Amino acid sequence: MARGRLRKCKCCLKLFLPDPCNRRHQRYCSAPRCRRTSKAASQARWLGKPENQAYSCDPWHVARVRAWWSRNPGYWRKVAALRTA
Repeated sequence: MARGRLRKCKCCLKLFLPDPCNRRHQRYCSAPRCRRTSKAASQARWLGKPENQAYSCDPWHVARVRAWWSRNPGYWRKVAALRTA
């Protein structure tokens, strides 16, 4: 077993062995609930930066997404049908 320092997860507070490649910055364990919490914290941190706060409201992004929707009508209906099958 690889030797390393155990860390306490910021979500569930249990000890875990961080991945060797991400040891420097891994703060959450791999439990599903902790991964969701980590993702939410990461997104909140990204949206907290001034340059990212209006990212999806930029006219260029709005036009890009509208163009994609016009090229892919019914996309979510197809995905939902595949999930239930």
